Amino acid sequence: YVSSAQSRNKKWEIFSFVDYNSLTIPSKTLLCMIMGMGFLALLLAVLISNIIFRELDKRLQELVKLTNAVGQGNFKTKIDVTSQDEIGVLGRQFNLMQGKIENLLEVVREKEKQRSEAEIQRMEFHYNALQAQLNPHFLYNALESINSLAKMSGQQKISDIICTLGRLLRVAVDKEKKLVPLRKEVEFLKDYLTIY
Repeated sequence: YVSSAQSRNKKWEIFSFVDYNSLTIPSKTLLCMIMGMGFLALLLAVLISNIIFRELDKRLQELVKLTNAVGQGNFKTKIDVTSQDEIGVLGRQFNLMQGKIENLLEVVREKEKQRSEAEIQRMEFHYNALQAQLNPHFLYNALESINSLAKMSGQQKISDIICTLGRLLRVAVDKEKKLVPLRKEVEFLKDYLTIY
């Protein structure tokens, strides 16, 4: 490499000869060092990105797995939230949503249970009402049959007692429904004493 310069008075010209290799070798070395450091920095960035990506992927896969579990009906699942990033926010929101779904299901179960209990009570009431209608009717018919047999056998005293018992039964059944006048109560006591 040749360089030249003139003196101040312009009488002299100075030439300088420098070997080209002595100028380019340090810059080539510097260029190689810069490229090597750049490659190492790029490699380090790729490794760090890979680690971060794997961690994010693992956490997202867990979120997907637990979301699928809830979709299958398992509402007891909870996401263990340990970070403050976007996936942590998703995890917290998932837990809140899952808790609300679980609460709503509990309300639905409770209402269904109450509805079932009310239906059972209604059916029991209906059954008891039918039974209350059938029992006195059955007894009246049985007493009437016994009374007819007693009359056909000539057993008037038995027929009278059966008729008195039928009146007592009617008064007892009517007593459960309403107040009984005093006159009816006295007749009831006379009939009772007649049988006793």
